[in-house]
Amino acid sequence: MELSGRTAFITGAASGIGWGIASALAARGVNIAVADVRASAASQAASELARVHGVRTLAVETDVSNWTSMRAAAERTCEALGPVTLLVNNAGIGVLGENLDELSELDVDRMIGVNFSGVVYGVRAFLPDLRKTGGHIINVSSIGGLHVMPGWRYALYAATKAAIVSLSEGLRDDLDGSGVSVSVLCPGGVRTNIHGQSATGAAHENREAVSQGMDPLLVGEFVAEGIQANRFLILTHPELRPLVERRYGAFMAAFDEAEKVAQSLASKGDLAKDKHTARGGRA
Repeated sequence: MELSGRTAFITGAASGIGWGIASALAARGVNIAVADVRASAASQAASELARVHGVRTLAVETDVSNWTSMRAAAERTCEALGPVTLLVNNAGIGVLGENLDELSELDVDRMIGVNFSGVVYGVRAFLPDLRKTGGHIINVSSIGGLHVMPGWRYALYAATKAAIVSLSEGLRDDLDGSGVSVSVLCPGGVRTNIHGQSATGAAHENREAVSQGMDPLLVGEFVAEGIQANRFLILTHPELRPLVERRYGAFMAAFDEAEKVAQSLASKGDLAKDKHTARGGRA
């Protein structure tokens, strides 16, 4: 895919992975709509991208968890920059170090709203126009969507990220032959502030590990390359392969066990049927 001259709408683009993706695409001549819930941060990021890369930019204050806000952002972007052919659903929040039943209702609702509903709303807001023009959707998940790190205590966050992977797989099937392609990004540790404190103020020792992760600008390069190669699954940390292999190896082992049980039940089928009938039950 030729990127120069296209327009991208990127949520959470004022910092972290969103900023890294925006920078990588702008360096390739892509006009950028910087969508962020923080209006001032979005404006600063848009100005910086325009100054450094000479592309057209737009700052759009957007709450991805709110459908009205997302739809308004889509309309404003198309009016200002023209058709969006690169949609990056990146905005996300997370809480480390608290069990599911320890999270506040605010944390639960906000995490589901931003991480998952935000992706759904982004797709629904832009897809009608994307079907007309063709383009590419990039949904940002996490390695946590493929493998849950033991001891990190982030079940809800991992669940929302796993949902994004499944949503993207289904969306790819829905859009087959439409001219709209789909990618899902599953990065490992990246230097971002996504895992902030919860509403209760809990801290977690593994935030330090996240803070020492990959540079978001490098993640952006992985994404730009993935778009150009039309790659569905974009990974950034090949050293994490053994963790994912172990998880899916457990799935395969469970299928082996299920096959054994199925064979055992099949061999007892006639006997079980006879006993049930003898007791007056239906066969």
